[in-house]
Amino acid sequence: MTDDDSAALNISRRKTLAALGTIGVASAGAGLGTSAYFSDQETFQNNSLMAGELDLKVDWEEHYSDWSSDEEVGEDGDVTMLDIGEDPPTGARAFPTCADNNVPRVAVANDQVANFMRATAVEAAPDVDGDNLADGGVYDLVNDETEEPWEVIPCEDYPDPDDLGRPLIALDDVKPGDFGEVTFSLHLCDNPGYLWANAMNIEWAENGHTEPEDDDPQSVGPADEEGSTADGDSLDDAQVELLDTLQACLFYDDGNNLYDTAQNNPACISFVLDDSGSMAGTKAQQTRDGAKAVINDLDFDDDGDIDPHQAAVTTFGSGANLQQALTNDVGDLETAIDEVDGDAGLTNIDDAIGIAGDELSECPDDVDTIMVILSNGAENIGDARDAAQDEVDAGNVDTFFTIGVQAGTAGDDLLQDIADLSPSGNGVFLDVTDPDQITGAFGQLVQAIGGDTEIVSGSLRDVLMALMADPSAGDWGLGLDAFPETEGRDCFVNSSDVYLGLEWWLPVDHGNEVQGDSVEFDLGFYTEQCRHNDGEGMNSETVDGEA
Repeated sequence: MTDDDSAALNISRRKTLAALGTIGVASAGAGLGTSAYFSDQETFQNNSLMAGELDLKVDWEEHYSDWSSDEEVGEDGDVTMLDIGEDPPTGARAFPTCADNNVPRVAVANDQVANFMRATAVEAAPDVDGDNLADGGVYDLVNDETEEPWEVIPCEDYPDPDDLGRPLIALDDVKPGDFGEVTFSLHLCDNPGYLWANAMNIEWAENGHTEPEDDDPQSVGPADEEGSTADGDSLDDAQVELLDTLQACLFYDDGNNLYDTAQNNPACISFVLDDSGSMAGTKAQQTRDGAKAVINDLDFDDDGDIDPHQAAVTTFGSGANLQQALTNDVGDLETAIDEVDGDAGLTNIDDAIGIAGDELSECPDDVDTIMVILSNGAENIGDARDAAQDEVDAGNVDTFFTIGVQAGTAGDDLLQDIADLSPSGNGVFLDVTDPDQITGAFGQLVQAIGGDTEIVSGSLRDVLMALMADPSAGDWGLGLDAFPETEGRDCFVNSSDVYLGLEWWLPVDHGNEVQGDSVEFDLGFYTEQCRHNDGEGMNSETVDGEA
């Protein structure tokens, strides 16, 4: 929480409602390793590590829907109610986005989803213009005060998490059918790192029984029950009904506060991979591993194809070669990726972009077209910027995803400029300074393309149990993974954005038994750098300055 807890609890809301249920989410990144420590316990002093620093910046955006009239965006019929068992019509999506059709939902026309999200926004940080949307986020591209596009560089512009407002889901008078969501955007600065999400200081209370609750057969537990994990009480034994009736879903998000499946976002992906002489050895191996991990991560059914996606592979050195035309066959794509071995001379990104763009021109009109460019340096043949602009002008590329591997200033500038050309506005440049982290860099591509990945879902109790942490015992909670669909745990690359969504909903068949119930908890994040660590978390011994 902030130093002024009362201020955090009095954030203005669209509705002022009487108390029935309270769910609290706070302390994003607070005191849980906003700067991380080395496994050999380098002393942490004056907010910097003597042997290097790992910073974690956090921003967030929260939404809440109570099915009120101000959420009726667009024309008549653009927002409709769905009965149990009913799926949304073609051209619409259902909310809550994690819920299946065994609960009533709301259908929103696809072209009104952004407006619906703006209408249901309740708070965000940073939010300089006060519109309840995260500055520079998907739904807030323009500063309302200056009417200019946001230009936000998180690692440079965002305050430390301890100085940033906390998201607080304080839902008074939660009615059956209400739902909401908060997405946290985590930005690793300086060094690659492991990440954990954790829930601590979990508190629950029955707050007495109303007459309807006493008469409800689903009501259990004493009227005066209250507990707190900070006091040593067991969440597993708690009988407060809201813990089990409220449903929740924690997922890796792509930054839009919606749980998307691959079918929501079919894509054509054209890999452009550096095969020049400077890529030999670890760089080439990590590139092969990372690109193949993306392909395997997109094979959701483990049936040897990446449908509904397609991919192509182009390599470049002194020349450029199409190793594999567009296909959804995993084996063919892996064979093409294996051609990267670092023996192809110079760096001709220009021709490779042209070949890759020709492949993307064959993609269906209704899919996202993404060009993934990995290079170990600046071009020394041709003009890659002009080549990338040509593909944009031809309508062949929606988004450039670029990775610089020890590419130097000129290479980094080139790849950043290409990413900035993305018509979608979602271009990404990742600066990889350690070849061992190339594979992890591809993990963000999976998050952007492959649909969101569920981490845990079920009752609120289920989600909190998965997130529970005990730092005093070296337990930092739920370990996050750059490649959640593959074996092992991968680090997140510095300069990458990691999005974590938490959605909740109260089904319509529950009401009386949760009257007066409250659940509150702190949601935080912890990070430690990859080098010299194994992702098991620090031990419990305190180092100087540790919170």
